[in-house]
This record gives sequence, structure tokens and C-alpha cells, in this order.
Amino acid sequence: MNPQNKLRIASSLMFLGLLPLALGCYAMVATLASTDYQQQSQIGLAFIAIGKAVMAWVFALVVSGTGALWSAQVEKRHGGSHAQPARTLRTLVLVMLLVPLALLIVARL
Repeated sequence: MNPQNKLRIASSLMFLGLLPLALGCYAMVATLASTDYQQQSQIGLAFIAIGKAVMAWVFALVVSGTGALWSAQVEKRHGGSHAQPARTLRTLVLVMLLVPLALLIVARL
């Protein structure tokens, strides 16, 4: 398999890993914004939305992280002109996976 195809597959993995994370974060924010915290029955929905976002983050960590590592390895071995979109996507994966951890650290201060 040539390096361009490897980078395409790795980029697809990174994108497919980030898609559920983006949708999960959107659903969490929408649920938390529309929840009436005075009603006990709706508080459980907020916790479920947070749980979905956490599970989406774990999925993204496994799938996108694997794709990013593979993409970096392919680019290191075969640097070329087709590596720029993969490099940009790797940066996006890094940001999307580290921002929740940074927010967690800031929240604990």
C-alpha cells in the first residue's frame, strides 16, 4: 500500500473518531441548556448527556488517537506533499482530545 493511501485511511480514522465527539458535545450542551434543574426527573437526563459525551471522548481517544499516531508514523517515514491535510487533522485531534482534560484540570483548581 502506498503512503498516500495510508494517510487517507488514517485521516478517515481521525475524522470518524472526532465525529461522535462533536455530536456528543453538541448534544450535551443542548441538553444542559434546556434542562430545568428544579424538576428531579430532568436531572437524570443531564447526567446521561454528560456520560454520552465522556463515552464519545473515549471512543475518539481510541479511534482518532490511533489514526493520528499512524498518520504521524507514515509521515515520518514518507514525508511528502500529501501530508499537510493529515497534519492539520492531527492538530485538530490533539486539540479536541486535550481541551476536555485542560478544562478538567482548571475546574479542579
